[in-house]
Amino acid sequence: MIFCVYRNKFSAKFRSKKVVYLKQKLKKVMLLFPAAALTIVIYIFLHEIGHLIVMVSAGATITDFSILTAHVYLFAWIFLPFAYVNGNAPAADDVTKFLNNFSRNYHPLLVSLVAMIMVGSGVALMLKKRMFQNFIAEIR
Repeated sequence: MIFCVYRNKFSAKFRSKKVVYLKQKLKKVMLLFPAAALTIVIYIFLHEIGHLIVMVSAGATITDFSILTAHVYLFAWIFLPFAYVNGNAPAADDVTKFLNNFSRNYHPLLVSLVAMIMVGSGVALMLKKRMFQNFIAEIR
């Protein structure tokens, strides 16, 4: 009987530590999502400020500024040059507008190649720094 009482106290203490540990992990994961959202908003804001600076330096008058209609497509720089070569790229897209000027002197698929190298280098660096493994370990 004494053994059973001791064992129950040990089990309760162990469960209490595990609950605290899980709560800490959950707190870290729950902080990750707002941090990621804030990072994306800051990135879009700085990106659009870059457009604003270029336009003002070119003498344009800015009548409206909004980041709510901004969009970021990471892989557009890889895939849209292929559509551009085939004549299927959307005319209003920033990548297409860039390719209209760039393709006067260079082949449009060079943009895809450089974008693939940049994305691949970023992924390789994240793998080398074990970012994916550390993220999964934190979630567990």
